[in-house]
Amino acid sequence: MRYKRIKLNNYNLNLIKTNKFKTNLIKVCFQHEFNEKEVALRNFLITYMVYTTNTYKTHRDIVLKSEDLYGTTIASRSYRLGKTDNIEFNLLYLNPKYTEPSMELDSLLFLKDILFNPNFKQDSFNKIAKYLKNSMKNDIETIKENKELYASIRLKEEMNKEYISSTEFGKVKEIEDITLNDLINYYNYIINNSYIDIYVSGDISFNIIKLFKKYFIFNNSNNYIEPFLKINFNKLKTIKEKDNSNQSKLAIACDLIDLTYYEKYFVLPIYNRILGATSKSKFFNIVREKHSLCYYCNSKTNIYDNVLYIYAGLSKNNYDKTISLIKKIILDITKGKITKEEIKCAKEDYYNALKENDESLNNMINYIKSTNYIIKETIKERRKIVKEVSYQDIIDLSKKIKIDTIYFLEGE
Repeated sequence: MRYKRIKLNNYNLNLIKTNKFKTNLIKVCFQHEFNEKEVALRNFLITYMVYTTNTYKTHRDIVLKSEDLYGTTIASRSYRLGKTDNIEFNLLYLNPKYTEPSMELDSLLFLKDILFNPNFKQDSFNKIAKYLKNSMKNDIETIKENKELYASIRLKEEMNKEYISSTEFGKVKEIEDITLNDLINYYNYIINNSYIDIYVSGDISFNIIKLFKKYFIFNNSNNYIEPFLKINFNKLKTIKEKDNSNQSKLAIACDLIDLTYYEKYFVLPIYNRILGATSKSKFFNIVREKHSLCYYCNSKTNIYDNVLYIYAGLSKNNYDKTISLIKKIILDITKGKITKEEIKCAKEDYYNALKENDESLNNMINYIKSTNYIIKETIKERRKIVKEVSYQDIIDLSKKIKIDTIYFLEGE
């Protein structure tokens, strides 16, 4: 893998050259400060932009153009990272050596049309908006059917913390009220007020720089926003909510308090794997296997929010025992009840995860993004540092983890 980063036309062009794949991936990333009032409009805009342009007026036209480009795919997504809002447009296309010499240029022009030639005609908006609004409202109205997702959302709401407790879906009324003028204003805001990175991964020629320089021009001048939140520990809060499902859902949020750089990026991944992130974890082996209290019990971390989440599916009759056992396991780690085998297994799993960084074009981009903005160490350096993570490092970290909120969706 060869990597090159260039400043072009008010954005960073990141080129990742590899010959492992037959496709190339372009990812255009917009970052700006998160505003919960904009979530519905954000989600609507990014879907609308890959649905219609002035050149390809209907979604069918977009699909036909994609097929004409040998199955090129265009997709958009949005998400919150800490205190930042992030929008991505992804174009995946076949390498020109397997298609036609003009494939790279044609694909870039297709993406350019998506980004810079939106269809903001009133009649088109009226036709498409009804369908998109109904789809978005349906997603919100059916959230409770996905019990795990619903429990996760309700947990974050009950944490009552800025950014974390914000919705990622928007509100029905906000979706209904979106107008064409709202869409135009928000599009202009995103294009002109975001920090922009473009990543290109695949068997590319560095001559592609000329194409981006010619066709992708932004007028924005915003700086990168550090996404990380500072968490203040709250008094433990427990919320129970009745539900008519057969299986109950437990969701727990733990604050990560004042972690150092070393703890956050090298000790925490090992702690989390020991606790609940793998099939060799304490949660899996003790809560699920030994005591048979849960259908599943796992943990995951969000380094941007400084939160560790614990999720479990269980019978309502096992709630008290499960909570007690989870708390005991967390406390036991602070007392040093960790085996050498658990640490060894956690590190091996971490090393295996590092190997996945070059197993897909998207993984390569995510790795480069992390080294640019999050973890400065290379894969080799990360492996070396994690190898030295000690028994005492894990104990010291564990004392900085405090349960903040417990949410229980109690089934019948």
